[in-house]
Amino acid sequence: MTVTNLPAALYPSDSARTQGQLKQFFEDILQVARELPGSVSEALLTIATGAVTPTVGTHRVDTEGGGATDDLANIVASNMADGRLLFIRQANSARVVTIKHAVGGAGQIHMTDSVDLKLEGRSVLLQLRGTDWYEMMRTPQAEAYIKVLDSKATNTEGGSTSSTTWNRRDLNTISVDETGVVSVSSNKITLPAGKYRFNATVPGAGTAYGQQKLRLVIDPDGTPSYIYGPNCDLFPGGSSYYQSSTATIFGAFTLAASKAIAIEQYVTSGLATYGGGKAINISSVAEIYSVIELRRQS
Repeated sequence: MTVTNLPAALYPSDSARTQGQLKQFFEDILQVARELPGSVSEALLTIATGAVTPTVGTHRVDTEGGGATDDLANIVASNMADGRLLFIRQANSARVVTIKHAVGGAGQIHMTDSVDLKLEGRSVLLQLRGTDWYEMMRTPQAEAYIKVLDSKATNTEGGSTSSTTWNRRDLNTISVDETGVVSVSSNKITLPAGKYRFNATVPGAGTAYGQQKLRLVIDPDGTPSYIYGPNCDLFPGGSSYYQSSTATIFGAFTLAASKAIAIEQYVTSGLATYGGGKAINISSVAEIYSVIELRRQS
């Protein structure tokens, strides 16, 4: 396919134009229209060494060799004129294509949020600017819901807390994972790349009235960053009595790559055994303490 450019302004109104030139003018207009997204039937492209070469404005993209996953790093623009639009989507729901953000080289792709994007049932509109492609829009994707708990055996107390320090809270059970790839280990949740909204609740008690606060730790084993929750009251508790107090946190964050997160709790007054929550002891029902819910948006 050869790139077609629009004729110059006022080209057909020139009285010196021949019949042959005018025929070619209309053929060029028709060809330009055919190169626009949605003007002709969608065509299939298969990734080859991280790249594809579009021939029309709308394409399905498949993995190289029918692999389960593949990366789309560059889109060769030899068949597209500067400023043209390109609509792409995943060809097969069982094979995941990931658009890589700005990996370098001619035809690299710039995503608006600077994060790699798995197509996973969505379409993306790109525009060619010079030799690079830029995201113009993407179709929305249903949120993936994730719920992780601190679940302990019936009549097991929530555990001890220490005063005036950050206590790493237990997280040990995946209750819901609509992404299918979340894992939990050593009280850390490992998440895939993407945008997230979250909220968490954590019970607590101290030896005296005081305050407590939660923070979400992103990448606790690497270069950690933090999201802090509001100040919350802390009530005293013990084996024979317990005044319930709950700390909350909510917010949003973006992961450019898969990373772990954790929840930590600061209390002004720690408490042995019951600081992390008091067991309710319902027969055959687990004790649930810390709970975090996440919604992955991309």
